[in-house]
Amino acid sequence: MADRIAFTPPMECLPVARIPEGEDWIYELKLDGYRAQAIRDSRGVRVLSRNGKDLTKKYPQLMRGLNDAIAADTALDGELVAFDDAGFPSFNALQNATLETNVVFFAFDVLVSEGQDVKMLPLRERKNLLSRILHVNGHIQLSEHFGGPLAKFIEGVKKISGEGVVAKLLDAPYQPGRRSGSWSRPRPNHPHTMGSFPSWKAGRSVHECHGLPIFTAASCAIS
Repeated sequence: MADRIAFTPPMECLPVARIPEGEDWIYELKLDGYRAQAIRDSRGVRVLSRNGKDLTKKYPQLMRGLNDAIAADTALDGELVAFDDAGFPSFNALQNATLETNVVFFAFDVLVSEGQDVKMLPLRERKNLLSRILHVNGHIQLSEHFGGPLAKFIEGVKKISGEGVVAKLLDAPYQPGRRSGSWSRPRPNHPHTMGSFPSWKAGRSVHECHGLPIFTAASCAIS
């Protein structure tokens, strides 16, 4: 196993007045959790916050699942999301998590794969790689993306009262710590910033929610 993998300052979303459209863009549901990196290297498995703080001891229930899901010498970018007793995403549950709290790491990018730095690969290649190398389980899931049209994705996100929309450029490399516009999201109070998650809950592994690929770990409960 290779030496310790260093923390990577996360690539950031640029707030925009208009969400980009076109064949070169994909769309993801904005998650209501903690941005995080999941790393497995010579030190074992750990989870780091967006600022590089070690969250491993705060969410120990994740570690076995992450160890099973991630190959050695691999680092993933994603989001930690917690679910309340009713199975709904809850930021409060994440902040006040206990050993019994259902916490899931939703992976949406790969930074290092089995010792190889892949950040300079275009997003389309990193997405394909991530889908091949990730062994999903109850504590780690693949955050799905949608290729458009944008209007259909927004309609589906609104139906589940999703947090919002993130647009990502397929040809872009991973740009640590930058807010270049290759990843973008609506500005606050924009009509495509929806608010909360009252209409979907954790459940069996499925790939679609109201006809859209949202989470592999989410089943939709229409309110």
